[in-house]
Amino acid sequence: MPVEIQYSYEFLRHNQSWSLRYSPEITPYARISWLQPDALTNVVSRDSPRLHTSGAGASPVGFRLSLRPMSPLQPFLSTNGGFIYFRNRVLSPQGSQFMYTIDFGTGVTIYQRRKQSITIGYRYQHLSNANISFHNPGTDANTFYFGISRFLNKGE
Repeated sequence: MPVEIQYSYEFLRHNQSWSLRYSPEITPYARISWLQPDALTNVVSRDSPRLHTSGAGASPVGFRLSLRPMSPLQPFLSTNGGFIYFRNRVLSPQGSQFMYTIDFGTGVTIYQRRKQSITIGYRYQHLSNANISFHNPGTDANTFYFGISRFLNKGE
């Protein structure tokens, strides 16, 4: 469960067909929960205890391809890459507190007013420590999200 803040800057536009934005994100709070396997059998059951931890991070590599950038209804594709540092080891006692993230998503941005929009989207996210610790557990998440944006335009 991440809480994210996104910055977006359009750096390329092809007429009214599409635009490409640099869109890095900051994750001031993320929470992850998982079932702990039995220590002897390494099997997860419905009676397994649930562990939780929280962390924070950033996705400095982020891009969004918007279709019909001048329309009030703009479909988009997005991708981000970054990291989250958790308070405790994640997904395994031999795992790491540091997890890399990569995600791919799609959605639609609806411009209600000139300086405000609503975004509805879906994101597939993968977390992994990329073998920086003894054990490399990874996990995948499918997330549906909703966002509200306010815009500050230069010169106003």
